[in-house]
Amino acid sequence: QRRVHGDTLISELYGIWDTALIAQNVPKGKGKWAVVPLPEWPDRPGGADMGGSATVVLKGSKNAEAAARFATWMSTDPQAVSILISKGGLWPASTTGLADKALQKPDAFYSNDKPMYSALI
Repeated sequence: QRRVHGDTLISELYGIWDTALIAQNVPKGKGKWAVVPLPEWPDRPGGADMGGSATVVLKGSKNAEAAARFATWMSTDPQAVSILISKGGLWPASTTGLADKALQKPDAFYSNDKPMYSALI
């Protein structure tokens, strides 16, 4: 964290959710960061393991049925998905979420002159 705040970190390989964390926690980095695809080589595609997530309701939860309904709503409701993308830096879990307009908007924090997620779609 010290390297991010001290302008000495030049790159990082993390999950898409880290875009929101950087923007929220390193405001002086505005315009200094960009989102790009991982490098690839002809004999070996690029990849990373810093991603993936799940929404679960634990066995024995006090309000398991309500929690399951909320989890379903959170991952399928178009407005909820849009908020998760634009405010939480999350990648949509559904293929219909890929059409969300939040993925098409440039982010003022990142220096990309095109939508931040366009490098990933």
